[in-house]
Amino acid sequence: MKKLVVIVSVVAGSLAADSSAKAQSCKVCAEQRAACMKNYAGPACKTEYQMCVKSCKKVRAIELIELRVKCLIAALASFVAAENLRKLTGAQIRSRFAGMQLTDEVHYRLVYEQDGTLRSVALGVKKRGKWTIDRDRLCLYLLEPDDGCYHVALSGKTFTLTPIGLGSSVDGILQPISDPK
Repeated sequence: MKKLVVIVSVVAGSLAADSSAKAQSCKVCAEQRAACMKNYAGPACKTEYQMCVKSCKKVRAIELIELRVKCLIAALASFVAAENLRKLTGAQIRSRFAGMQLTDEVHYRLVYEQDGTLRSVALGVKKRGKWTIDRDRLCLYLLEPDDGCYHVALSGKTFTLTPIGLGSSVDGILQPISDPK
């Protein structure tokens, strides 16, 4: 799914950049032509304007190529990151999460107690609930709209929780619990 999103983003970005470059004529050339027409005859200004537009198109083409290369590099980096994700089994999730906390180190912290208690601190708001393992999924219950089960994947030290159904993925790292009960 992430690969599809990356591909669509790259294609859309490339097409948007292409149509944007075509839609805008070189404003500098138009300004130069207007200034020229105040002082010189039309044919001289027309030739100058045509040379300016030709040069402007070359610059825009180079800029467009650079933008496409940057998009391609970003897409390739995303593919590499997505390929390194390793999906965890239920047993692996339980052994890694029990007695730890998942955090982005800024906005949220989810504390997974050994007894299945789940404590959440998100943007200063504290909540209590429970966590369980259902097959190879981590299920969180805090009486919130995002309650439900998640597939858990690991890439390096980063865990990615992807909801079953609709919703955004959550990324974080596991740490020892910073505030025991």
